Amino acid sequence: MTKYAFSLLVLAGLSLSACKDKTDDPPPVSDVVELQAPINGRRSIQTGFPNGTPSLATGLFTGTYTRSTKVLTYTVTYSGMTPVAGHLHAGTPGQVGGVEVSFTNVTTSPITGTATLTDDQANKLLAGGMYANLHSAAYGNGEIRGDVKVKDANETFLTARIDAAQQVPTNSSTATGTFAGTYNSSTKVLTYSVFYTGLTPVAGHIHAGAPGVAGGVEVTFANVGTSPITGTATLTADQATKLLANGLYVNLHTAAFGNGEIRGDIKQLTATPVSVPVALRAPINGSQSIQSGFPNGTPSLATGLFTGSYEPTTKVLTYNVAYTGFTPTMGHIHAGAPGVAGGVEIPFSNVGTSPITGTATLTADQATKLLGQGMYVNLHSATYGNGEIRGDIKQLDVNEVYLTTRIDAAQQTPTNSSTATGTFAGTYNSTTKVLTYKVFYTGLTPTMGHIHAGAPGVAGGVEISFANVGTSPITGTATLTDDQATKLLNNGLYVNLHTAAFGNGEIRGDIKKVQ
Repeated sequence: MTKYAFSLLVLAGLSLSACKDKTDDPPPVSDVVELQAPINGRRSIQTGFPNGTPSLATGLFTGTYTRSTKVLTYTVTYSGMTPVAGHLHAGTPGQVGGVEVSFTNVTTSPITGTATLTDDQANKLLAGGMYANLHSAAYGNGEIRGDVKVKDANETFLTARIDAAQQVPTNSSTATGTFAGTYNSSTKVLTYSVFYTGLTPVAGHIHAGAPGVAGGVEVTFANVGTSPITGTATLTADQATKLLANGLYVNLHTAAFGNGEIRGDIKQLTATPVSVPVALRAPINGSQSIQSGFPNGTPSLATGLFTGSYEPTTKVLTYNVAYTGFTPTMGHIHAGAPGVAGGVEIPFSNVGTSPITGTATLTADQATKLLGQGMYVNLHSATYGNGEIRGDIKQLDVNEVYLTTRIDAAQQTPTNSSTATGTFAGTYNSTTKVLTYKVFYTGLTPTMGHIHAGAPGVAGGVEISFANVGTSPITGTATLTDDQATKLLNNGLYVNLHTAAFGNGEIRGDIKKVQ
């Protein structure tokens, strides 16, 4: 080989080597890494959720990590809860771990801050090994959680609160739920999880329809009988467009509400705090009514239930008032704390038929009263001009179950000829296991009073004894065993008032949930 040829070979080799080295170079590593995490109750790790369901609160973690300075800068927005503490913990999805970074000033959204990380913390953060956790008094181990990961530009996070107030038309159901989803624009796949409590679905779907509008089924859920419902769906371009434009909603159907018992309008979870509708409830009965004197010395035996949803962004209150046992002549929402009478704030129309439904746009002052237990529902009748039944409105507590019964001789086992009557109103808290009750009566002088075990028509033993039965109303509280709570929530307990004439009980009322 000539010296010239050899030189050419060497040069060619160097050229190929240079090309290979250039081609195989790894892509440059960005100094700044974007991070994100949707935060919700679905991801929270608890040994047991209050009342069997995760929190309805939501949030979003966004952050950047700068490799050269090792500084993490973060923003955490949230809605629907009051945190008492917040942290970044070590732990991959589904695992719990210790605190790595503590948040300050958690009581106001957004939470913002910076932290200089160790190499170990940085490695965990960038490998999906950290999560944001917001704690509250009710959920000490964490109310809502978000697993932090490097931002994927193809992903959109979605959320929905599910309740009867969004149903078209609304209804009186107290069931609730949450929807959490992620849509990937590259794969066109929607991944979702639906928690619910207070109902037994027979079907569940994602429907087409803007808020307040009913529409056809787009996605059908499988295995709806157990919460949570989980699944995936590959969307068409039209479905994806609707999903990202608030044009789809979750609907859970039951035997009682074939067209849907509870609904949740799906919206994107963004760095701007999501406006979560505030769910409102009020059992309505005569025991809350403010009168100078009740006709015949006892409050009305009529009952009802107020369910509502207040949207902070639009300031619109949507309400449903179901009632039974009387004919109202007027109905209003009044200003007034529990036990206090006040002026009319919102008049109802078409009160002659149950349920009464409607909407009202509130002033700032009205919204403050409504959300601060400063308003009540009042239904008036010809007999009770100042109000026959009343319900003090407050924000929904998923741990509370409202209870009621009419008390009379017709339910007694065996029946008798007494004309005495009464009412029972109660609230059971599944977290504290405390039953709070009030019993009005008229037409008899009780010597004893109890809550007994027994389905309707069946006599049973004493579970709870009343004190001070000689004066109406009888009031009190009782901490229930798990067995007693199960009976209470399944029509297995009854109120019994005993007299000298009727030692085994003069009047009885079978306790049931307010529906």
